[in-house]
Amino acid sequence: MVGGQGLNPLALGRVGREYFLAAMPKLCDDYDRWGRPVPPYVFFRFDGLAWRRIEVEAFPKEIARLNLSIAGTDDHRAAVAAG
Repeated sequence: MVGGQGLNPLALGRVGREYFLAAMPKLCDDYDRWGRPVPPYVFFRFDGLAWRRIEVEAFPKEIARLNLSIAGTDDHRAAVAAG
């Protein structure tokens, strides 16, 4: 869902029984498509049927670190091993 919407997923987490996702627009056109958010991230909550966009204030503070890797040419194994 997210990758096809011009977003790179950055963090995925669960708080209680709810799932949350933070993503960043890939390109300038994607940033415009998502309403030029400040900060430049887009947040979602899974409502049991679909991912729904939420405001940054509704995103749980418990999910504070990036925990997803964006595919690319870098050596992600080294990044994961380094923590």
